[in-house]
Amino acid sequence: MDGRAVEDGGIAGLRYAVDTFYGALEADFLRFYAVDLRAVLWGEHAWGVRRLVALVRGLPADSAFASAISAEESSTPTPAPDRPAPATPAEIAAFFPIGPPG
Repeated sequence: MDGRAVEDGGIAGLRYAVDTFYGALEADFLRFYAVDLRAVLWGEHAWGVRRLVALVRGLPADSAFASAISAEESSTPTPAPDRPAPATPAEIAAFFPIGPPG
């Protein structure tokens, strides 16, 4: 996935965030929303992408997701020669702004 897919949002951006920061998102969904992330992603009554993205964007600055993104800021993954570079934490943070709307 390239940075554009993350910036454009939707399924690609959410999937990358879930794949990369699942543990942090799972903790945050339990802490802030009292919701089991596994159930809303893959359960019998799974939620839609729009709702999930809205909840991820609504996470506060002290969330585990925000901390995980910050921790990754200094590392830049090296892509395989035949694959595009993965999105950077900064690109993910731009797609999922943390904190109240400005």
